Amino acid sequence: MWSAMLLLALALLPAACGEEGQVSDTVVLSYGRVSPEHDVVLRELAARFEAGHPGVRVQLHPLPVHVDFQRLFYLRSLGGGSRFVDVFEAEAEWVAELAHGGALVTPPEPPAELAPPLPVRQSVSFRGRMEAVPGHPALSLLYYRTDLLEKHSVAVPGSLEELAEASARIGQAEGIGGFAWPGVDHEDLTCVFLETYQGMGGRVRLLERGIFLEGQVVRRALGFLVTLVDSGASPDWVLGLDAAQARKRFLAGEVAFLRDWDGFLAQARSDASPRAADVAVAVLPGRKGDGGTSTLGGTHLAVSRRAFKSPHAERLAEFLATPESQGLMAERLGRLPASPDARRPAVWQGGAGTVLDQALAVAIPRPATPYYHDLSRIIREELLAALHHEKSVDAAADKLVERVRAVPPEREEGGASGLVLPTPVLLFQEEAAWNRR
Repeated sequence: MWSAMLLLALALLPAACGEEGQVSDTVVLSYGRVSPEHDVVLRELAARFEAGHPGVRVQLHPLPVHVDFQRLFYLRSLGGGSRFVDVFEAEAEWVAELAHGGALVTPPEPPAELAPPLPVRQSVSFRGRMEAVPGHPALSLLYYRTDLLEKHSVAVPGSLEELAEASARIGQAEGIGGFAWPGVDHEDLTCVFLETYQGMGGRVRLLERGIFLEGQVVRRALGFLVTLVDSGASPDWVLGLDAAQARKRFLAGEVAFLRDWDGFLAQARSDASPRAADVAVAVLPGRKGDGGTSTLGGTHLAVSRRAFKSPHAERLAEFLATPESQGLMAERLGRLPASPDARRPAVWQGGAGTVLDQALAVAIPRPATPYYHDLSRIIREELLAALHHEKSVDAAADKLVERVRAVPPEREEGGASGLVLPTPVLLFQEEAAWNRR
């Protein structure tokens, strides 16, 4: 369904939106609408920008919330030569793909006092250079029930082994699930694997000969996740859950631990939450004796190289990244600000803020390859084959390493824009994969 919507949206885009070199006073800001409040906040920020730039108008262009839809929209529109979109909210994992294709304007370096934390900078960089303006990072964390840990005299897990043991112990004693995580065919599942693999000391190496994973660590990571389900430490129904469904199970009291993103804490501690007083967060654990890790993603600000409204487009992106703008987004939408001078959402003050800082210190961005979408798909396919016992752990691990090594770290240049565009057939193939989730 959404691929048909995408093709219609692309067909309705202005064919050229002006002649080459023409300057317009209208700047188009495109974004994935997460809520009606998202529209309201961006309209307020647009009005502030317009007030400071007389004669310039900001036109909002919302897209559906599904990030797959958004990515394909930008690939097709920017790669197809459209000049309609000027500034857009880009997921961190798109940056390398779009930058390598020549679709983005490289932003100026921020002043030292406004520079984001190093991991955030890395998440929007390609070939060592920032290619998007840091906006709102997102971190994966371990959520847990404080009441259950206290009841069973269980410490907050400091390693993957302790997490598995605590999940099995509490789950069996309470007659509930232990550890929930999104187990369906979705990007979140790729992150679960990377967090486990990197938490065990594995690294993703992007070399000229291909993308390399450490075979023995891949085998241990796959084995750990398979054993979680087979042993009951994670209930088998996690294999049918996406992130939203996993949250519902956690809030309903059906599991003791949950892997999720930072954005969930506000919901878990809201007045409407039945677990508001019993939810805490920790850094995702790694192997025993070492610290864990976190996936660093987020939504950032990209400027299209085809934006003929520059310098208005670049100025709008810089304005939206100011501490004042990010602070408003944090207050009203609960988004974490990249700017160190912007105030975090209220829920991330105090003790939770300390945990967040610890997670940020060990966070690892997704691999900065233009082929990340393919890398993610391969990881999910082999992990799911192991989880559903279609392949042994050893066979799935060997195949994962082999297939990933065949993926070049950088794609061949494609078309005038450098982007390799998905065809209409691919759009419908991706929709079928989406529907299977």
